[in-house]
Amino acid sequence: MLNVGQQAPEFTGHDILTDQPFTLSDHKGKVVVIAFHGLTWCPPCQFAVPVLQELWLEYLADPDCPIQFVVVSVDEQEPVTKEMLEGLEPPITTPWLLDTEIPQLYEVGGTPPQYFFLDPEHRICHIEVGLFGTTSAAQKAGFRSAVDSCKPIGNDFFRVPSAVAQILFGVTADQGGIVIVGGKPKPIGPWDPLRPAMARDALRALAIGELAESVEDPGARRALQRNAWKAVAAASKKALSKAER
Repeated sequence: MLNVGQQAPEFTGHDILTDQPFTLSDHKGKVVVIAFHGLTWCPPCQFAVPVLQELWLEYLADPDCPIQFVVVSVDEQEPVTKEMLEGLEPPITTPWLLDTEIPQLYEVGGTPPQYFFLDPEHRICHIEVGLFGTTSAAQKAGFRSAVDSCKPIGNDFFRVPSAVAQILFGVTADQGGIVIVGGKPKPIGPWDPLRPAMARDALRALAIGELAESVEDPGARRALQRNAWKAVAAASKKALSKAER
C-alpha cells in the first residue's frame, strides 16, 4: 500500500484529449495532482470532475504555484469516456489518461475518486480516498488545503529567515541591527523601542519552524513551516513600516 512520504511510481500514459503522451517525470519541480476517476459509472466522480476543471483553471492563473493535474480513468473505455468528456461544461483541459496499469501502480482499490498529491520531488504528501466534501465549496477547500501541504518551502527556509531576523532586529548579543528605509540602512540600537516586541515575534516564529522539523507528517510539517515564514515576514513588514514613520 502506498503511503505519504513515499516516492510516487513513475508512469507514462496516453492523453485521450490531446492524443499526446503524458509522463510524470516531465513535471518534476511542480506539485502534481493525480486524480483517479470513473466518469462513466461513478456518480461522485461525475460531481467531482467539473470541480477539478475549475480548480485547474484557478491554479493555471497563479504564476506562483507551478502545478500539474492529470486524471486517470478507472475501468473505462476510450470512446464512451471521450464522448462524455466532450459534453461537460466547463470543457475539460486536464490531461486524461486511460491505462489499466497506472491504477495498479498506485494500488487504487474500491470506488473512485481517489487523489494523490505529490510535492515537487514527486514524493506523496497527501492521499485522499473519496470526496473532500459533498458541495463544490467543500471539495475545493479540501483540495486547496492538500495542494498547500505539498508546496515547497525551500532548502534555505531557516537560514534565510534567521539572517533576516538578525539584520532587522539585532538578535545577536544585544548588538543591535538595521532596517532598510528608502533603500538605505538605518541602525537600530540594542535597546531601541522598535526592536523588542518585533524581535520576539520573529524569533518565536523561527523557533516554531525549527521545531516543525521533528514532525513526521510532511503536510503538517510544511504547514507549520509555512506559517512560521509568514509570521517572520509579517514582523519584518511591521518593523519596516514603523521605521519609515
